Amino acid sequence: MSKSACFGECPVYEISVDEDGLFQFHGKQNTAVEGELSRQLTNKELKKLSCKIKKAKFNKLDDQYGMNVTDVPVTHFTYHTDEFSKNIKVKTDMPRRLEKLEKELIELSPLNTNAHQTWNKIDMKYKTEQANAGRKESLEPTIIVELRVEADFHKWISKYRKYGVQLDKRIAPNRSLYVIRHDHSSIHYSKLIKLLNADQKVVTAELNEKVKLR
Repeated sequence: MSKSACFGECPVYEISVDEDGLFQFHGKQNTAVEGELSRQLTNKELKKLSCKIKKAKFNKLDDQYGMNVTDVPVTHFTYHTDEFSKNIKVKTDMPRRLEKLEKELIELSPLNTNAHQTWNKIDMKYKTEQANAGRKESLEPTIIVELRVEADFHKWISKYRKYGVQLDKRIAPNRSLYVIRHDHSSIHYSKLIKLLNADQKVVTAELNEKVKLR
């Protein structure tokens, strides 16, 4: 979901959430927090959000609502699955079920100043270098973790929040194989790998080696 600018001081931002609950926020203008932040949603938060998304019924919504009105910010919703994709632009007359989804996303974001979540700052310098180099890896070492089949990823990762551990990406949809990143000021990656390998829920944890493009 994103919000565009208006002639006044409307907040301009983008929010994205993937299927594993990685929540990313980019405050661009007139927001309480500016810049790019991310955090891992709890299992409870992800279930509640997934319910709101399901109730939105994207496949039954129009592509545009109230777009002939001037000086009103555009709310842009983009929804993707393997089988379906939908883009919706709204200025006015937003369907009630989309309003509820928008409210839920805002409550989960840094725009909710009453919340007390821990956010991780996304390194903008790295993002520029990443785009130029065509890489997927972080400048800081990341770790590949394979969990046991019965392990709940969201419950598991919550145990390591004190180290700033969060999901970077899921490698394979049919395997419990993830790339995670963490706060390197709180623990060295070698110690974290040793700690993860001692976890009964972990099959294996190893350094995610960078591979140069050919």
